[in-house]
Amino acid sequence: MRRSQYYVHNPPWGVCHVHNTPRSGHMLTHSRIYLTGFMGSGKSTLGPVLAEALGYAFVDLDDYIEERAGCTIREIFERQSEQKFREMEAEALVASFEWTDKVIALGGGALATEDAMERALQKGLVVYLYASEKTLITRLKPGAMNRPLFTGKDQVKALLTAREPVYRRAHIVFSTEDNDSIQASKRLIAAVESSIQSHRHEP
Repeated sequence: MRRSQYYVHNPPWGVCHVHNTPRSGHMLTHSRIYLTGFMGSGKSTLGPVLAEALGYAFVDLDDYIEERAGCTIREIFERQSEQKFREMEAEALVASFEWTDKVIALGGGALATEDAMERALQKGLVVYLYASEKTLITRLKPGAMNRPLFTGKDQVKALLTAREPVYRRAHIVFSTEDNDSIQASKRLIAAVESSIQSHRHEP
């Protein structure tokens, strides 16, 4: 199975496909589709639309964690620690490996380590929703108070610098720079369906 990366830009640049060969041992399954990327990249907006198009259920892993913890992520950070949240997040990711027919939106830090990304690549189709630093800062301003790690544009730059090399290991890299969510949804559905069809036709 070749790993495909779809860089979908605003018009007039169009679409560029870059194909890479995955590491040996990766048996790609499409029964779990993981959406990763920075906060504000569009996971919660595009995820439900993609799930509906595929006939899958949509799961926000942060919501799953909150339901199991009985409190919000902000409260976990404040009452316990970020480390405790990361432990819960890692446990939730492992639990998701047993799910089927799901589109799963991950928190920005869920696949920020090489180990977590490697495991997700083996367990499902990983899609990195890319947005530039400038775009993310613009999107985050209105709802920043609900995001525990967001402290401003310097924080965005620091976290992006640390995380993006890992994010870009995803099977599909999909740009959400275009703020038209309807068009972005259509392109994302097409990219994922193309990957599914390619996988089905391989020996």
